Amino acid sequence: MEHDLRDARMGRAQVIECNGAQEGLWDGFRWMFRRGDALPEFDIDVTIVGSGLSRPFSRRYTLRPAAWIGPLELIGRPLTGVA
Repeated sequence: MEHDLRDARMGRAQVIECNGAQEGLWDGFRWMFRRGDALPEFDIDVTIVGSGLSRPFSRRYTLRPAAWIGPLELIGRPLTGVA
């Protein structure tokens, strides 16, 4: 089976830690898509713990492309059900 990939694009997302002094790549992923395909969405849960915090700092996000060709956007989600 052959696929016509002339209009195909490869999307890429990377999770990078930025602590002010240096950056560190944690994880990343790529995906192939064509115009008209459903755009992917990835749910990300972030928890920050530290000695100066009385409890962990948690946030939930959905990462998705804004359009077929365009920047990624990070949309906040409710914290319901997060421990």
